[in-house]
Amino acid sequence: MKLDTLLLVLAIVGGVFYFGAVIFGLFIATPAGIAVPLLIVVAIIGYVLWRVIAERRANAEDDYYERNVEK
Repeated sequence: MKLDTLLLVLAIVGGVFYFGAVIFGLFIATPAGIAVPLLIVVAIIGYVLWRVIAERRANAEDDYYERNVEK
């Protein structure tokens, strides 16, 4: 695994843990009436982020240009 891919994975995992702690803290500190809509928004953002990363990883054209075009 290339270093930039490894760092991207580590950044994503760190972000997931961070947002998980934030959501957990909201559930502990506030009534569920406030936390549930926020959780839905965070879930939508997480889904979009997941789709963007999955699309980038599966795109053969981007991989071709990354390997063959001189920088």
